[in-house]
Amino acid sequence: MDSGELVINALPEEILEKIFSFTSQYRDYDNICLVNKKWNRIIDGLRTLNKSTFEDSFQNGQFYFRCFDKVSSPSHRHSHSSAVLDQTMYIFGGLSGTSTSYNDLWALDLNTKIWSRPLTSGNYPSPKAAATMTVHQNSLILYGGYSHPYSYPFNQQ
Repeated sequence: MDSGELVINALPEEILEKIFSFTSQYRDYDNICLVNKKWNRIIDGLRTLNKSTFEDSFQNGQFYFRCFDKVSSPSHRHSHSSAVLDQTMYIFGGLSGTSTSYNDLWALDLNTKIWSRPLTSGNYPSPKAAATMTVHQNSLILYGGYSHPYSYPFNQQ
């Protein structure tokens, strides 16, 4: 066993939890869980905390959008998510022509045809494409998708 591995495993769980909280829950958590049972338990706790914090922010009205002034329009993209809420169409993420994943949110006022860039608070999704966005109880819900580079080509099951 590597001496560096012994040192990091000797850290208190609170310190490991803080370190792991800076990693991507979409990309890194699954790999961290494979290290040992202690790390798996810490990641399970972080997943529960992240889900609870995200749900609480919606229920308590702490997750909100605010628009910036003088914003042009989103860059060209494909595989983005979109949904219409009231008289505004929202798009999230997608891929550039060079397959760069985005995690930006844009709003198009369907009456004025003016784009704005809503400012959000709370946990922000990782860059992703081909996700599903829908409206539920006057809120936008984003589900699924993938980040480039992705693990499996589309034609594999």
